[in-house]
Amino acid sequence: MTKERLVAGIAVTAIVVGAAVLVSWWLSLPGLKTLHPVLGGMSPYAAFCFVLTGVALWSLRASSPGLVKRWAGHSSAAIVVLIALLALASPVFGWAPGGVLETGVGRILPVALPVASAIAFLSLGAGLLLLNVEVRGWRPTEFLAFIAMLLALLALIAFAYNFISIFPVPARRALAFHSVALLVGMAFALLIARPEGGLMRLATGDSAAGIMVRGLLPAALAIPVLLGWLVTEGQRAGWYPPGLSLSYYAMSNLVVFSGLILHTAFQLHRTDTLRHRAEERIHLLNAELEERVAQRTAELEAANKELEAFSYSVSHDLRAPLRAIDGFSRILVDDYPDQLGVEGAGHLQRVRLATQRMGELIDALLSLSRVSRSDLRRTTVDLSRLARTVAAEIRQRDNDVATALTIEPGLNADADPSLLEAALENLLSNAWKFTRRSPSPQIQIGALRENGAVTYFVRDNGVGFDMTYAHKLFGAFQRLHGQAEFGGTGIGLATVQRIVHRHGGQIWAEAALNQGATFFFTLGPGRVDPHRR
Repeated sequence: MTKERLVAGIAVTAIVVGAAVLVSWWLSLPGLKTLHPVLGGMSPYAAFCFVLTGVALWSLRASSPGLVKRWAGHSSAAIVVLIALLALASPVFGWAPGGVLETGVGRILPVALPVASAIAFLSLGAGLLLLNVEVRGWRPTEFLAFIAMLLALLALIAFAYNFISIFPVPARRALAFHSVALLVGMAFALLIARPEGGLMRLATGDSAAGIMVRGLLPAALAIPVLLGWLVTEGQRAGWYPPGLSLSYYAMSNLVVFSGLILHTAFQLHRTDTLRHRAEERIHLLNAELEERVAQRTAELEAANKELEAFSYSVSHDLRAPLRAIDGFSRILVDDYPDQLGVEGAGHLQRVRLATQRMGELIDALLSLSRVSRSDLRRTTVDLSRLARTVAAEIRQRDNDVATALTIEPGLNADADPSLLEAALENLLSNAWKFTRRSPSPQIQIGALRENGAVTYFVRDNGVGFDMTYAHKLFGAFQRLHGQAEFGGTGIGLATVQRIVHRHGGQIWAEAALNQGATFFFTLGPGRVDPHRR
């Protein structure tokens, strides 16, 4: 059962019991207003106050009730406060304690609201009015609920001492038993009505203080009552004179609470010991982690140096043989055309094309390697202007005037300018390449926005591709179209993916054969669903 359901149940119980007692007074049915002659009867004022406090608690039980509920709750609580104040002021101003309460049918009922009940209802009504008030972590409602709780518990203890005994004791009571039980329930409901603040937040939390409160508070409430009952029974049995009962009660509390304090201290000491051990373990793990990070960093630096050496070797040592092959092949074609013949010259021309192709692949691999090793310097980049610059260079290089390019204005990105330029250059080059056969080539650059996340896209109406093979798009040398059909090194999209990942983003594509393709990418952890505009 949740706390709110428990509060609602207590509120309904107060309303039902109070209404039943009022009906009992109205129709002269003593069985409802008095459960048993020795348990006392509830006055009509008390019953009316229980109905009002139940209504107020029901209306204000939610953390944010509506305006009508707040008005009903505060009005009911204010009436309870007024009735309690009038009851307390009667003896001060000499008003007759047997005043009257007029009902709807003109029936006259005697007013009998004990002082203890008046104080309890005053505390409950004021607590309901201040239910949502919190000052520096302190809630006045909790203090007022404790007052009502203490008064009710005092009466409840008196009932226990008088009636739960193995000896005949004359019944003496100040409040009716069902009034006392309802007061205890209402005070408890006030305490748990707002568990997210004040002392209840401490008592229901998972901290050591909360655990201690939940462990000690029930004992602090129950043990003194039990000890008092035992001491009273010993006095009634004649085991010691009445003058020693207070001494025995004090000694019993001293022994029991000393044991509780020692037990709590031992538990706190054990908790502190476990915490210190956990902290030492964390420090040890942190030290091991730092050592592992240093080791991995050294290994990474060594791997980077080896990669740099390899890149240098690829850049210089492999290029020299390729240049030699290409140069000597050209000499043979130029100087010995008669000896080679047409077929031989054709073979050498293919050799030259292969070496040039190899040089382009080496350049692409080196470019991919530099993307991984270069420092990332993020800044605000005008992506729209950068895209226009890159597109102008591609258009000039390809002598293209037919492709319609649309760039959304005002696109900005938090990225490394040089890396972002390389990514756009590869994406736009692909879009230009795959739209050449379209009767009206179109390329669009824009962005999708959702909850602060931005997803950029490059869209074309080119040949597209089959999404079955989309997982191969961003692999090095992976091609979805033949080299003879569309040129390229097969490294461009792998380079784009590496750039996007270095920015902490993602890249993906959507396409269909002969219906164009759209490449989406982010430059951070956010991602927008491309199907939501």
